[in-house]
Amino acid sequence: MTIVRRFHQQNNIVNSAAAVDTTFLLPDDFYRAKNMSFSEMEPKASVIMPLNDPEMHYTYYEGDMMIQESDEKKISLYTAKRWPYGRIPYVMENKFTDDERAAIARGMMILQERTCIRFVPKKPNDHDYVLIKRGPGCAAHVGKIGGQQWVILGQGCYGIETVTHELMHSVGFIHEQSRPDRDEHVEIVWNNIKPTAKRNFRKHESDYLADNGFPYDLMSVMHYRQYAFSKNRKPTILPKRPVPYLRCRGLDCPSELDISKINFLYKCHKKDDFEDNYIDDAIDDNEIDIDENTFESNNHNHRQINPHFNQFGHHHRNHFRNYNNQLPQEMQPIADTSPPYAQRNRLRHLLLDSPRSSIAHFNSPNIPYVSMFHSFIPTTLI
Repeated sequence: MTIVRRFHQQNNIVNSAAAVDTTFLLPDDFYRAKNMSFSEMEPKASVIMPLNDPEMHYTYYEGDMMIQESDEKKISLYTAKRWPYGRIPYVMENKFTDDERAAIARGMMILQERTCIRFVPKKPNDHDYVLIKRGPGCAAHVGKIGGQQWVILGQGCYGIETVTHELMHSVGFIHEQSRPDRDEHVEIVWNNIKPTAKRNFRKHESDYLADNGFPYDLMSVMHYRQYAFSKNRKPTILPKRPVPYLRCRGLDCPSELDISKINFLYKCHKKDDFEDNYIDDAIDDNEIDIDENTFESNNHNHRQINPHFNQFGHHHRNHFRNYNNQLPQEMQPIADTSPPYAQRNRLRHLLLDSPRSSIAHFNSPNIPYVSMFHSFIPTTLI
């Protein structure tokens, strides 16, 4: 696949015909990701460094956040930065090892399992998308900037925390220690910070950054670690209350508050946002109603139906099998689902001999659109 770089510089579009060999994550990547050992999830020694690419019209902000020059002064005005319906199209360079691909898949899975964010393979008509690419250090554009934007992962960037951290920048989040109230919770030890990295510890003004009532989160995957950018192996951040360590680790990443913020900002808690996703035309008046957790018909005894998806997770046909009578079930989308939640996704179904079938909520990380009946997020946090 060949893509063309496209970035906005103020009101102009900068195009480059540089061809990039790209691919998507495959089922094997998600299988490996699901079976990663805890040691493979442990943080690696990530390298966050500014890049100097004259072709790209952005600056590095707080070490790993790529901000367009025209946006640097309004970094905290986040509401325009969200991805519509939580759908984030992506492609990735065809340069990653199997283990690196699994780490990227795991980062996506973590976010998709507990939020309504979906990283989906880029379609030809997706003009705004993320390119995951190799590079020196770890970095990402913050929120949706329009056109092609980057997640950069280099040597030392494949710990699950780091991958999730950079993906959350893409979702639209900035660093937790940049909050206006951070001095109430941590002390920044300026004398221990590398001189070139002190700008990474700036905090935002309260006029620009809204915390939406969420408390400061010392365990956020978006929080710097205690020794970040240290020049002398001494702490650069000291918590003002006892905590086992700054920032979540391994299986605890992202934190509960990270997940809550995503679900709040993209309105993932609002069932009403999905009322246009429904199944109709039930046979024999066995109408299926969708709530947040189940498909359920309105008649007689329950029969569990377990969903079976094709390996890529976005087939047009989704097959369900009723294990009580072993009769196959089919659900057939007949309307355009792009964007998937803006239009009605009307699904034809064949209930066969199953008068009261219920389909358990299924939220597979490698399934972009199907069985995701949560909701979304407008963001005031990039």
